[in-house]
Amino acid sequence: MEVQWFPGHMAKALRDVKERLKLVDMVIEVCDARIPASSRNPVLDEILGLKPRLILLNKSDLADGTITDKWIESFGSAGINSMASEGTDRNSARKTISACLSICSDKLERAKERGQLVRPVRAMVVGIPNSGKSSIINSISARKAAITSDKPGVTRSPQWIRAGNEMELMDMPGVLWPKIGTIEGQILLAAIGSVKDSVIDVVEVAFASMRIVARLYPELLETRYKIHVEKDITAEDFEKAALLRGCVRSGGKADLERFSNIFLDELRAGKAGRMTFERP
Repeated sequence: MEVQWFPGHMAKALRDVKERLKLVDMVIEVCDARIPASSRNPVLDEILGLKPRLILLNKSDLADGTITDKWIESFGSAGINSMASEGTDRNSARKTISACLSICSDKLERAKERGQLVRPVRAMVVGIPNSGKSSIINSISARKAAITSDKPGVTRSPQWIRAGNEMELMDMPGVLWPKIGTIEGQILLAAIGSVKDSVIDVVEVAFASMRIVARLYPELLETRYKIHVEKDITAEDFEKAALLRGCVRSGGKADLERFSNIFLDELRAGKAGRMTFERP
């Protein structure tokens, strides 16, 4: 199964990032802590180049904390600033502000020497759809400045948002890339909600996602869905889980579409437990 989604506004958003990069001091790149590799746009990586950057492993409260620490260590060994983030958490926002001020400390010091005592850090906030960029912006600015949603593709045009005297944030639309890489990467992006449900086969995505969970966190799957995991999940296991959840059509058959939507909603909300699907 191929999962691809690149509407026209995303192509424009990539051009906007390139054109507006000169207006900012640094970039805050938001990825999903559950899939830190697949949720980083390689096209953005090329465009941003050597611009100072902070990678936020967002939704870390849904991810496996031990693996998040390993990702931060991995980024650090490559000379990349990164930290865990919980979108709406004010303590997390304060740590993000502190990290940005530290990254731009030389530029701020030069501004002071020129007599510019109050000089906010100007940061462009980028990331894939539904990564939590707007929640982070609202936490940093301490107000509802950006529209939030659990659906991808809400932010459609760049906008400046003031965050006190310390920061100015440029909110950019979420962008995927013209062709998403590996099949598993496509599945994971669809599973966490970065690809619109209307362009995917929810049953195939849910089944494939359950197989990934069974490989990495079988005990969580067994506890939540009451199915015993051997080496892999079969179609029969998937149907059994649907029936146990009460997703039944007339005639006693499993309602796989209904169960698939339930499974994906619960996966996105972390109801089965904290999981990270990619290792550094």
